[in-house]
Amino acid sequence: GIGSLLIWPLSRHSELADLASFEAPPYEPVQLRGQPDEGERSFQEAMDLYSQGDFAGAIPGLEWAAETNPSDAAMRFFLGICLLQDEQTAAGIENLNQLVELGSTPYIEAAHFYLAKASFALEVYAAAVASYDAAAKAGYDGDQCALGRAEAQRYAGDATAALGTLDDLSGAVEQTAEYLYQRGATVAAL
Repeated sequence: GIGSLLIWPLSRHSELADLASFEAPPYEPVQLRGQPDEGERSFQEAMDLYSQGDFAGAIPGLEWAAETNPSDAAMRFFLGICLLQDEQTAAGIENLNQLVELGSTPYIEAAHFYLAKASFALEVYAAAVASYDAAAKAGYDGDQCALGRAEAQRYAGDATAALGTLDDLSGAVEQTAEYLYQRGATVAAL
């Protein structure tokens, strides 16, 4: 991966800090036909920094690009991710929510997933559950969403609901370390 996000300072519980971290999604450059406008050039320059793991350095160019092209889903998505990577959680959430408001885009399912991660980091567990559900409905990996949902339910104090979410899973996911961890932690919380 190109970087790992830590949404809040390490002074909080180390377990929660570990749970709130994630790898920044990769960026695949798109070849544009014709001459790119200033916003597209700014976006490409910022994404060069993003690809090098310089998320803070990419933010100004992505902000300018997103202001220039407010309905461009890629610009909004990667700006949101960079802001989360730079521990600007509220601004990252705002940008990802603006992307969600655009409607059906190639980034909608991932936007919901990262909104869930950010909500969990802020300990807003009901919002995390809702965002995991929206991500799964939009087409994000259903097993990953269910595991995140169970984790958020458990942290919200509803271990019974978390166990029900885990019981609904079947197949290869039941052999993963994440599933086994979530199941063990949930059973221990009952």
